Amino acid sequence: PPGCGKTLLAKAIANECQANFISIKGPELLTMWFGESEANVRELFDKARGAAPCVLFFDELDSIARARGSSGGDAGGAGDRVINQILTEMDGMGAKKSVFIIGA
Repeated sequence: PPGCGKTLLAKAIANECQANFISIKGPELLTMWFGESEANVRELFDKARGAAPCVLFFDELDSIARARGSSGGDAGGAGDRVINQILTEMDGMGAKKSVFIIGA
């Protein structure tokens, strides 16, 4: 539920780890242009890698991370493509890069 301190907790984790903190609301990644949403995800992860050590916090992730394939016609499956790009970026994250991901 809103207002229960999820973002504050993520900031506290970053502070305790002496890491940078990047916060993004899931819906902010979505755009109306085909392919731009995925580019936003790539840019976000590039920014996080550059700021390592870093905590990357996805707020309202549930608004775009519904069950894959159940997009129900949302702009040609933009939510599915964004989640696939997030998973690809997470999979490609090198073990040496100290980027920690939190989703709420």
